[in-house]
Amino acid sequence: MMFQYGIPELMLENANVIDQLIEGIYEYDPEMAKEDHDALTPEMFIKCTSFIVATTFEEKIDLFFKMIDKDDNGFLSWDEIFVICRNSLAVFQTGEDTSFIDTLSRFFTDYIFQ
Repeated sequence: MMFQYGIPELMLENANVIDQLIEGIYEYDPEMAKEDHDALTPEMFIKCTSFIVATTFEEKIDLFFKMIDKDDNGFLSWDEIFVICRNSLAVFQTGEDTSFIDTLSRFFTDYIFQ
């Protein structure tokens, strides 16, 4: 996804995480929530880029937690952390077999919840 190359903070992330981030921005900003989510227009690209770059560190943390906290209960569950680990590690997956990525994701998620 070209979106990630325009923002240094996102250059090392994979497409799944970028998609979740864009959805989080749509939900965070009521004006963007009205937009079509199937395509990122040039205007929305500029809005998303501006949003990520212009927000404070605290707002970026809030956006990150909103992106992960799917049930919106204010806490990060084991399943939510597992999904973000798996999405982040998916860039290292080769082939169709996801067992190695799933095993690593379980390890890191278990480690966080020790």
